[in-house]
Amino acid sequence: MEPGFATEQPAGEPPAVSATRVSHDARRLVVVPREVGPIVPLEPGASGPKDELDALVDDVFGPSTDERPGPFDLLLVGAGAVLLAWAVLTGAAAWVVVVAVAAMVLGLALPARSLVRRYRGVAASRQLQAAQRRGYVLDATAASTAELLRAHETLGEVAALPGSVYSGRALDAAHLAVVEVATLLAGAPPDGPTQDGYVAKRTAAIAALTRQLAAARVRWLDDQAAGAAAEAERRQRWVAAVTQARDELQAEDRFGSLAQLDRLTTRLTREAGDGEP
Repeated sequence: MEPGFATEQPAGEPPAVSATRVSHDARRLVVVPREVGPIVPLEPGASGPKDELDALVDDVFGPSTDERPGPFDLLLVGAGAVLLAWAVLTGAAAWVVVVAVAAMVLGLALPARSLVRRYRGVAASRQLQAAQRRGYVLDATAASTAELLRAHETLGEVAALPGSVYSGRALDAAHLAVVEVATLLAGAPPDGPTQDGYVAKRTAAIAALTRQLAAARVRWLDDQAAGAAAEAERRQRWVAAVTQARDELQAEDRFGSLAQLDRLTTRLTREAGDGEP
């Protein structure tokens, strides 16, 4: 990496990303490293798709709801517990136990979901804080940021190929563009046309540089092919010159292979002629 082209960090740190500010689908978030390196997805965690704990709660308590627990839920749990205790102590009919258990399950449904949401929220917050220590969180949900990441990835693929002495600088500049976007948005999607335009400018600049890198590689490949062809032609001329010179030197050599072969052939021909009737 040449001096003066190292990735610069924008002034100031981005504000902390809260679990409530970002999309609940963590698969749409990526972590942009502080230095040039791969941009990796934020691993699905508590703020991502439903996990096994959600599935278990759904199986026991039914589909999800945003309703919060209240006094009625506490009443159901208490009444169900009392009824269940009474049924056990008195040997009441089985349907009484079923009613008691059902009341307790209904009363525990919302508190259980509330605990699960709180757990997932805490886990999401910790996950985002850990991601911020590694780099900058970028929401790739919006079309503009998704296109920016695609352009950055394409440039990385082209820059990894031989053909240009500017590949390292190109990677630095493209990474800086993504860092600028990530620090501006601070983990949130672009807010309106102004921020979309900010992202789009950098996407277009990366794409333009990628095209020039690709063109440079084509020229490099053409130069390589032309050089190989020229070298092959020079080699053929050298081989032809050496072969001709050696042939001319050995043409008059009476001890060379051709002279000996010719003498033997002539002698055998003569002997064959002398032996004819």
